[in-house]
Amino acid sequence: MQAQELIPDLLTYNTLLNGLCINKQIAEAFSFLHIMEEKGVNPDIITYGILIDGLCKDGKLEIARNLFNGLCSKGLQPDVHIYTTIIGSLCEEGLTEEAKCLLKEMETSGCAPNSVAYEAIIKGYLKGTSFMRQRHSWMKCVDEDFASSMIEAIHSGLSSHSAFNVDELVTTTHLITP
Repeated sequence: MQAQELIPDLLTYNTLLNGLCINKQIAEAFSFLHIMEEKGVNPDIITYGILIDGLCKDGKLEIARNLFNGLCSKGLQPDVHIYTTIIGSLCEEGLTEEAKCLLKEMETSGCAPNSVAYEAIIKGYLKGTSFMRQRHSWMKCVDEDFASSMIEAIHSGLSSHSAFNVDELVTTTHLITP
């Protein structure tokens, strides 16, 4: 591109960063980010979303959280994709309570959680031991009309609790009416 004097724009840089992250070349992605900034192209929320997603998928949750926490200082507000990426990674690491706090922060900031965010929380609880104590999360998801995500999470075999009765939960939450 440079030989033909073509100047890459933000979309081009984001596309290249995404390719690096997909291929788990995270260090190269950050080097490329610095080149991008040196060329006067300012990263946007999509740029940081790509990097946070790449870090989380590469098991670098702590670095992703630091990047996430620095967004406001850059004048950027996390979007639903970024929140959900961090929430999902927290739940995968067994940090469901932290994920739940981040979900509340998400709601407070005016960013409406989607079904993926709720599903991540429920999957986190299903992997843990406290799902039955966390029925209010289920009820909120039902209220938000994310029941299909919940049923899918439950039926995916994530719950190892013998006392967990899907039929009872579905009928008591009125997902299925007689």
